Amino acid sequence: MRRLPIRLILSLLLLLNSCAIFRDDGLDVLISLDRPMLNAKDEMVDRVVLSAGNAAILRYGPSPDVKTSLPAGSIRFGKSVRLGGYFFGGWDNFLTPDQLDWISDHLDVLSLNPLYAQDNQKGVTPENIADLKARNPHFKFYTMLFATTLREPMFDPKTMSEWVIKDKSGKEALGVRRGYDGDKYHVMDMGNKDYTRFFRNMIMQHTEQYHADGTAIDEVMWNGYWGIDVSTMKNYTDVSQIQNTCYSFLEEITKDNPKEVIHQAFWPDAQKHTNGIWGETSFYSSFRDGEKYKIFYEEIDFTNILNKLSELGEKGETYLWAAFYDRGNEQQLEYALATYLLGKSGDHTVFHPQPVFGGGYPNNLAGYDLRNMIQEYESNKKLYDVELGNPIGKYYVQTINEKKVWVRKYEKGIVYCNANEF
Repeated sequence: MRRLPIRLILSLLLLLNSCAIFRDDGLDVLISLDRPMLNAKDEMVDRVVLSAGNAAILRYGPSPDVKTSLPAGSIRFGKSVRLGGYFFGGWDNFLTPDQLDWISDHLDVLSLNPLYAQDNQKGVTPENIADLKARNPHFKFYTMLFATTLREPMFDPKTMSEWVIKDKSGKEALGVRRGYDGDKYHVMDMGNKDYTRFFRNMIMQHTEQYHADGTAIDEVMWNGYWGIDVSTMKNYTDVSQIQNTCYSFLEEITKDNPKEVIHQAFWPDAQKHTNGIWGETSFYSSFRDGEKYKIFYEEIDFTNILNKLSELGEKGETYLWAAFYDRGNEQQLEYALATYLLGKSGDHTVFHPQPVFGGGYPNNLAGYDLRNMIQEYESNKKLYDVELGNPIGKYYVQTINEKKVWVRKYEKGIVYCNANEF
């Protein structure tokens, strides 16, 4: 068999290495780097291979020692991933001093429900929040309340019995957390003006008491009340009427309100009266380009997800970006973090890890437990603490052989993401 000349072989190798990105086997994307870089495991590499649902967060050199570069009044100085959380668990009584220290050192945004914390003797005190804000001037705290659920004794049957959703017979409806007649939970009517005034006064009181920046509202019933058939309701005939009621509710509770209000809806009309998003289902590791996903009543694709991250940060609004992935799966976590880094801007566009384990509820809600977030961080510090400097422009898409690679350059590194379908 005739051998190829060595000079020709070397020329072919140089040609291959000069190609920034090319298809390796029809499934994976091989990225040949123009210089060696450090990956998430601190390994020096000159190329990475990405299959669908994989990403690479790369640095030009070792991260500086944060302890020596941390200026007074700053949190996670130099860290590209800003962290935040929306919790209703993670403590046996009130937050421990160690947990409060951890929050102060790692979170830019925190949301808790002081109403139910008081009921259960769990949570934080106003003094805790004042202390956290004194330690970190950039820290934001949001009280959390359900828009459609009140629980006794906060709900007073003597004065509030007409504020609830009723069926056509006039009986109080079952739904959301109200599972039976006589339940202590009640499904509130957001179209009732008395309830609207009560809710507004309640969030104003809580934000003032807890030194909060605002309130995160959970369960705004945009497309209907959960567990209640619209056709059975006494005062509603269709979903559009309920949606308009929600808009009016938001307009009333935010009018002349010096504090922020954030909620779960992504679309512009829903955001018109609020100051950001509590993105409870912002991202799953299964999300891919070319597919649409329903996130709280609105269909959104991969590009929309990235652009929403950028949009809220540029407006200076808070975005609690919750990302679901299988606990212990570093590939999925890096893919979620890379997606976040492609789109994020602003210190209050924060990553909230949602590690799923155990096959379902309640472990599919594991990220709402502060203890789990602390464990996730400690187990994946190299990913969470990556220091890339400032982004150089926005993300862009490079297409090779009809396949896309999402790219964003930073001062000290680069992010590659293969969001293609399998």
